[in-house]
Amino acid sequence: MPAHRVSTPPKIDGTIDVENEWKSVPMGESFVDEEQNSPSPYPTRFWLTYDDKFIYFAAKMDDPQANTIKATEYRTNVSLEGEDAILLGVDPFGALSDFNNFTMNARGGTSIKIAGGRAAKREWLGEFVSKGRITKDGWEVEARIPWNLMRLPGQGKRDLRINVQRYVSHNQREYVWCYTGTDINSVGTWQGVDLPKPDTRRSILFLPFGYLGGSEGQEPIIDGGLDLKSSLTDQISLIGSIKPDFRNIEDQILSLDFSYFEKLASDSRPFFQEGADYFSLGGDQKIFTSQRIRNFDVGAKAYGKVGDKISFGVLNTSTLGENNSAVASVAFKPDQLTTIKLAGTSLNDDDVDNKASWIALDRRFGAIGWYGQRMASYDDSHGEGSRTNTGLYYNNEGWELYGEYVEVTPDFRPVLGYSPEQNLKGFNGSMGYSKPTNRWGLCEAGFDVYGLTYDRFDGSLYRNSIGVSTSTTWKDGTDMDLSAQIRRFNGYDDATYTFDIEKPRGDPYRHYDFNYTFGQIQGYDYASYAAGFNYRPLQKLQVSFYQQFVEHNGSSDQTVLSANWDIGDDTSIATRMVKEDGDFNAYLAFRKAGNLGNEYFLILGDPNARSFKMSLILKATFPFELRF
Repeated sequence: MPAHRVSTPPKIDGTIDVENEWKSVPMGESFVDEEQNSPSPYPTRFWLTYDDKFIYFAAKMDDPQANTIKATEYRTNVSLEGEDAILLGVDPFGALSDFNNFTMNARGGTSIKIAGGRAAKREWLGEFVSKGRITKDGWEVEARIPWNLMRLPGQGKRDLRINVQRYVSHNQREYVWCYTGTDINSVGTWQGVDLPKPDTRRSILFLPFGYLGGSEGQEPIIDGGLDLKSSLTDQISLIGSIKPDFRNIEDQILSLDFSYFEKLASDSRPFFQEGADYFSLGGDQKIFTSQRIRNFDVGAKAYGKVGDKISFGVLNTSTLGENNSAVASVAFKPDQLTTIKLAGTSLNDDDVDNKASWIALDRRFGAIGWYGQRMASYDDSHGEGSRTNTGLYYNNEGWELYGEYVEVTPDFRPVLGYSPEQNLKGFNGSMGYSKPTNRWGLCEAGFDVYGLTYDRFDGSLYRNSIGVSTSTTWKDGTDMDLSAQIRRFNGYDDATYTFDIEKPRGDPYRHYDFNYTFGQIQGYDYASYAAGFNYRPLQKLQVSFYQQFVEHNGSSDQTVLSANWDIGDDTSIATRMVKEDGDFNAYLAFRKAGNLGNEYFLILGDPNARSFKMSLILKATFPFELRF
């Protein structure tokens, strides 16, 4: 697509005036199925232009079933999962590794994913404006995206890499302007864009906060802290935090599903979300995961790019007088098909001195890719250890295959990371296939076969397993999954079988799910029954319910009920009640946040306590900016 600079910006009102506002703007069309490269049955057209401050985007999506278009969200910077949506991806560096994704629906709802990762704070993220509407023939949308939301390689003409993706909710398929398949280089090119001069003015955005309140039986609390963000250069960001407070961050609740290994909840704390992709150091096993750092007094991180081919991230947190945690990573991309990564971590306190390192190489050869990784750790209590793994993977026309060899020495312990298994070596792999279909009322069907065999370093068997799963999705959105797994683990012979049904798949606002797993684990009969639903009785009221019962050498149960009422675009009331076995907790919170300006949180109870405790906390943030 050729670049086009507009002199008079189009009006962003959700009504595309092709004959006037968008008349001379280049247009893209001829979308194809993202997986099969077959022509889209839903005509889609889009227009793209720019000036010194903004990118301007418009799209028309035809749909003969316009009455089925899902457009629930109207807020900015929220998830649009399950909605009919259009996504514009832009990589200003052209390296195919720094895509910024801007997603829009028909009601003005937006979602942003900035290269490297950003927190949901509007002051830290910025925003783009989108307006849309449903028409008799489908829906259309217009958007204005600030250049300064993205890192830019510098002023001057440049070829950017772009793609546009459309999601159709009623058949749950994705269609793209440029089909990449096995050739990532086939991503679209926006040719000859004259990038604006970066803003050389530097500023520091301060987010000071204070909180007051108290808990039953404790002294009143009056305290505060500070978050800040600055740009060291136009490509490098700095984040700082002094006495951070995470009491208004609701943690994920882990299910009662059996696992031989530790389970980690996701981390939604803004300090760690910012630049998170620069600290994604490993696959299933990592030398760093932010959940290991629960609290700290002072923290700082810097991340960004040095030129087109090098990106980095450094992080340090300290609990004064107790411990210090540090992480550093760098990634080098000599060409679009090769990535080299190096990283290291360090944890020091009175009880442990632990260090870890990681080096990884990934190279693609069309549909086939190869990777190799080596991690090493040193601990003053356990000595030295290492983890080495290498493998091949294949992805083409619905097929996904991989095979890997891995070995982990007995003393490998990256304390800031996630490595639940030691003293093993062996192979693992899988083969899967998924294909859209119009037969028997289905829209998609697939299967996956997987297995592994690991021995101890002394040659004795540690564990092996084999499993198979199938997935079928009907045109009405019903998704049914079946799976079976047989394994031997530390002398136990386990076998589990799972049935899961969900309708409709991918709709976070209105759907139900039922899961039943049974079999034998660790010599005992095992049965798990789980059911849940999400329901939106009113446009601004969301209710979610989940319940699970587990029988396994005893019984456990868990019930979670939550509700969120959107009073306005940035104001809401939320509650969550959790009963797990004999414990019960609940909280109620008023939240005015997610927009520019002051933020307020009033919380009755503790969102993350095991049992309810009477407490009332008021937290307020008052952002301001200093330019220099």
